[in-house]
Amino acid sequence: MKYLMQFRFKAELFALLVMQLALSGCSATKESTQPQAKQEQESRAAQDLRTEQNQKTEKVDLTQLKAKADEYYKKANYLAAEPLYKEVLLRPLAYNSILDITDLVAIANKLAKIYEMREQYDATEFCHRFALEALKKSPKASERDKAIAMYKLGCSRQQHGDYQGVELLFRESYQILKKEVAKDPTDAEALNIMAYLTFLSTDSSGAHDMWNRAVKASLTREGKGKLHAAEALNWLTGTSPQGSTASEIKQTENLHKQAVQIVESVLGKNDPEVANQLDGLGRFYEDECKDFEKGWQCYAGSLKIREKALYEFAPEIGRSLDGLASCKFRQGKTDEAIPLERRSNAIKTKFLVPGGMWFSGSDRNLAFYLEQSGNKKEAQFLSDRASLATHHSWAYGPKYKLE
Repeated sequence: MKYLMQFRFKAELFALLVMQLALSGCSATKESTQPQAKQEQESRAAQDLRTEQNQKTEKVDLTQLKAKADEYYKKANYLAAEPLYKEVLLRPLAYNSILDITDLVAIANKLAKIYEMREQYDATEFCHRFALEALKKSPKASERDKAIAMYKLGCSRQQHGDYQGVELLFRESYQILKKEVAKDPTDAEALNIMAYLTFLSTDSSGAHDMWNRAVKASLTREGKGKLHAAEALNWLTGTSPQGSTASEIKQTENLHKQAVQIVESVLGKNDPEVANQLDGLGRFYEDECKDFEKGWQCYAGSLKIREKALYEFAPEIGRSLDGLASCKFRQGKTDEAIPLERRSNAIKTKFLVPGGMWFSGSDRNLAFYLEQSGNKKEAQFLSDRASLATHHSWAYGPKYKLE
């Protein structure tokens, strides 16, 4: 009995010890769990703070990159702007609402322009496709924005002879813009696009009616909205048959001058866009009027604006020089034309991709002038280099059905 009582006492004591250990373990677990949960919470908060700080830093970095690229682009220093724009678009956080969708599309369109000028047509198409896909995924994008992006993608695919799916893009774009113009008859940008698509469908009369509507609609707008009128006037002069009578030639001249005046009134007389309009007027005087002196004056005016506003190797400066050289040559002043064309060729050689049509065209122009002056050795070298170019087909595409 005595031993039984001792055993029972020891058993109870053992049970008590086990219970105490269990309680202390639970308490320890509870005490250890609380700091762990708190630690995880603090860790998550710190990670969120670091992410927020990184995003702020990334946003500042992206904004600075874009601002620097825009500065280069404004000066037409396209080779400096291109890698910066590409870096912005390739940053993953650029799509995380750090940059607005309009910024991303604007960058893609600027890159597309650079690649188009350099005849890198696959890259041009990629940029326009990127812009369209970005707009489709954005809840902020309007149907009008998507339609304009479709139009640009269709133009880029058509430009290098890839007609697959172009008609579908043009038709869908046209139908959307038609509804937009029905809602807002003063939408001159939409009218200009519709007019061009109508022209591609071989309805030149209908296209000219739309461009005239675009001019009237644009002039009712304020500020830069008026610039679409100049664009429409350029289309009208560029797609109309060459005037055969004095009155027709005078009418075309007035349209060119009106475009120049509109741009000057909106942007000022020293804006590079004014130089673009002066180039158009210069070509008109040179090619249609055979008035090489007036053509020279227009090209000289465009060169003066560009040399003051743009990068020294801007391809637009080469365009002014081409016009000046052509006018001098057609006046029989080949010795004066050659240094102008040399400078243009140097600019294009720096900017353009070897093997392109514009690159070889510049070589051919200079070679022709040199040959006329008796410098056959250099002329032959340039002609040989030009012959290595890959030629692109610029034939019009098929007749597109828009309705």
